Amino acid sequence: MERNNVQRALLALLVFFSTSCSFGIDLSPKEQTYYTIAERSGEGTPRIASHGAQANIDLAVRETTATPFLSGRKIIFGESLQTRGFYQFASWVEPIPKRFAAILRETLRKSGDFRTVSRASLSAHGDLELVTDLIECYHFIAKPPGTVFVAIEADLIQPMNGNVLAHQRFEKQVESPTFDADGSVKATQEALYDIIDQISAWSKSTADQIVKK
Repeated sequence: MERNNVQRALLALLVFFSTSCSFGIDLSPKEQTYYTIAERSGEGTPRIASHGAQANIDLAVRETTATPFLSGRKIIFGESLQTRGFYQFASWVEPIPKRFAAILRETLRKSGDFRTVSRASLSAHGDLELVTDLIECYHFIAKPPGTVFVAIEADLIQPMNGNVLAHQRFEKQVESPTFDADGSVKATQEALYDIIDQISAWSKSTADQIVKK
């Protein structure tokens, strides 16, 4: 997966020195509050895949990667593309990359589009591996109540040789219902759910094309 390591490192250094206090606004709860991306409701029991080809593929899903800045438990906001800050009294129970990967695996498993869906490890590779990288996830607050922006890149690779068979970038913007950490969390959850559905559909269609080759 291609990325500009120098630019990302510089961005990480820049946002490290940006704090919510520097913006001169208070968008956090007055007491420490912990949030989580909830389990998806209404998924029901696993369904039978409509295309038999995909159901014969074992899919292994790697843990989602991200920069150290995005891998933490802080809930991030920003007034511009160059500055970031943290909600002072609001945190994630579980870092977004880890939570995203868990819900993505469960969604793919329940879809029935693959024979098995597992967590990729040294001993579990599958016929295909799904690799995801969290590129951006923050609450853009320049215009209240703000908009949450999430971007994730995904690769489908061959575990045996590491060849990238398909690559795609997924983005979603969701308006925050309120101008605070609570609204940011709700919009983030909606954005992540949408991208999970996008990746699930893309994985299914891409696997079908691979099988037909």
